[in-house]
Amino acid sequence: MDNFLIAFNAVLPFIIYLALGYYIRASGIATIDLLRGMNQISYKILFPILLFYNIYTSEGLLSGNRAFMLYVVAVVTVLFLALFIIVPRVEKDNPKRGTLVQGILRSNITLFSLPLAESILGDEGVAVASLLIAFVIAFYNVYSVIAFETFRGGKASVGKVFIEVLKNPLLIGVALGLAFNLLHIPIPGNLLTPIGKVAAMTSPLALIILGGTLEFSAAKQNLKYLVSAITIKMVLLPIICVPIAHALGFSPAEIFGAYCLVGTPIATGTYAMAAGLGGDAELAGQLVVFSTAVSLFTIFLGVLALKTLGWV
Repeated sequence: MDNFLIAFNAVLPFIIYLALGYYIRASGIATIDLLRGMNQISYKILFPILLFYNIYTSEGLLSGNRAFMLYVVAVVTVLFLALFIIVPRVEKDNPKRGTLVQGILRSNITLFSLPLAESILGDEGVAVASLLIAFVIAFYNVYSVIAFETFRGGKASVGKVFIEVLKNPLLIGVALGLAFNLLHIPIPGNLLTPIGKVAAMTSPLALIILGGTLEFSAAKQNLKYLVSAITIKMVLLPIICVPIAHALGFSPAEIFGAYCLVGTPIATGTYAMAAGLGGDAELAGQLVVFSTAVSLFTIFLGVLALKTLGWV
């Protein structure tokens, strides 16, 4: 019963925030255009501030388990290569190819891993989640650009990939946080305090916005893609990757970080990237919506399983 309550309490805030956002939209308090504009503010301003703050305030950033960092990079790289080879063999439509590769690859670790890790493991979980985000975002963006450029007939030039990665606001927040942390650049308390308050409100606000933008209609034509991609993303990958992390002897916080890496829903940024790089934007949006809805159940079951096994 204790493990059940821990799992339920970990998911409950997500349910409340998403439901609140959905109510705000359904009641007409906010229009979909307003919510989408707020989502852009969240993605381009608030999340970079959150990442900067968490990384800047992390102690012993370079003393983290290098084996875990290598594991994270290996999982993302191997998954990308597997998808890059397999998806074109089962899907002939190029826009859908890039969208499926990106969707299965990219987890919404920025929005989900930090509050989840804090709820389950406290400060240690947040430290690992911040390190996870710092390492993974660049790989997500590089691999996604390569996939989209390749499947729309481009050559995925190094220069174009490099420019697209440098423009990513999340990566900018990570880079600045790393620079300030590693160079020990002091930030006055009267400036760091409001930065911390903005960081604290970012995840709840982003979840409320996400709840307000959820749309479940017009998905029938993409049902087979949604079922396949979400099953792989939310069920199969955690079953494969998390036991490997445990077998490698990682700490509970790192094992939970491995779960967040593969078990959180498809990143909201996949929609914007699909729309901008010639992918199937409609399918990308549906993948975000339905994986987020399904994640309320799979994350609950995942946390319950990890607690029952004594891995976290």
